[in-house]
Amino acid sequence: MNAIRVIFVDDEPRVLEGLKRMLRPKRNEWQMTFVGSAQAALDALRAEPCEVVVTDMRMPGMNGAELSQASRTINRISVEPVLRRRSWLICWSTRCDSDMSPRR
Repeated sequence: MNAIRVIFVDDEPRVLEGLKRMLRPKRNEWQMTFVGSAQAALDALRAEPCEVVVTDMRMPGMNGAELSQASRTINRISVEPVLRRRSWLICWSTRCDSDMSPRR
């Protein structure tokens, strides 16, 4: 089985470090990338598309909603918002199911 590729985007380094620690048990199931800006996320997506984007909504420059829109073009796949909280936006592609497993 291929690992789901997930990118986490937040401009606060401590948030990213906390996510890394918290999600360590998923390292064998998910290929995770952690970046500190929307631009870094776009660069990472250009290098390797991913199935899931988890982004902070409030970042300097480009916010999470704008990043979601831009990632649709880069990934060349449908990326749909699935969860929107006060400060987080989670999107995933049509290439994976709601339990974050790859579609066959």
